[in-house]
Amino acid sequence: MTAAIRRAHATALRGFKTSTGTTQFPFAKPEPVSLVKHLVKARIAALRQDAL
Repeated sequence: MTAAIRRAHATALRGFKTSTGTTQFPFAKPEPVSLVKHLVKARIAALRQDAL
């Protein structure tokens, strides 16, 4: 995950451990599927933007 994506989703990522390229979700809680989908879509959009 890029720094720009982390900044754009900072509110949603609050409470999760993040570092360069990584977001750690706790095992004790269900995965936040909608958040993961948003992050993946944001990353794909960033990759497509860079390809232009």
